[in-house]
Amino acid sequence: MGSGKYVFLEATDEEKAHAEMLAKGLDGKPKIYWRLENLVPESKQIKYFKAFHDDLIKFNTKINLVSKKSIYNADIVHFFDCIVSSEKILELAKSDIIHDLGSGNGFPGIIMALLDRNRKFVLVDSDSRKIEFIKYIASKLQLVNVKAQCIDINKMKVSSISCAVSRGLGSLTKSLLMANKSFASKAQYFHLKGPLWSNELGSMPSQLLTQWRPEMKLEYKLPKDLGERFLIETSRLN
Repeated sequence: MGSGKYVFLEATDEEKAHAEMLAKGLDGKPKIYWRLENLVPESKQIKYFKAFHDDLIKFNTKINLVSKKSIYNADIVHFFDCIVSSEKILELAKSDIIHDLGSGNGFPGIIMALLDRNRKFVLVDSDSRKIEFIKYIASKLQLVNVKAQCIDINKMKVSSISCAVSRGLGSLTKSLLMANKSFASKAQYFHLKGPLWSNELGSMPSQLLTQWRPEMKLEYKLPKDLGERFLIETSRLN
């Protein structure tokens, strides 16, 4: 990921020291980074990403949108991660309507809506406060292609989803069981995962594997030594 659209940046000594401090549970002097202009220099959406980032920080103390530790590196851990995975999803997705199940903080649904304003995105969560945050962000960023829906995922209409994505909703098994009846025949379901996704795959019940075919579509490392990420697609077989 060192050429073209993305620039891979190594962690500086200051960033390494800051990460070590956080790992030890020390607050110290908080520093929230913004490095996206250097990481995705060709992006035309930088000003929108920055506006989203500013409000994420502003509202996080009230709504707990992301963890206290991840807010410092939200530009990479949340934004860069979702930009890379979302571009791949948009390449693979066959539907013009994509659901973000358990969207909560708007990742990756808001990012996807910024990257493709011609598609429609339905961001679903059962927490009314987070849905109001999503509505606010969508309005501020003029995302007329975003609809926020406050509902339990397992109460969604049968066969109402042809394509969906989740980030942090739960294990592969939990996510699929929660929304299984809501997916139409031949649906696509994308999952943004960390390194333990293979353990989740290994523990999937055989019954689910007769209905869904999991496949790893993208593997990448986050800059600044912030971990590995994977994009998994589960395809409905019937």
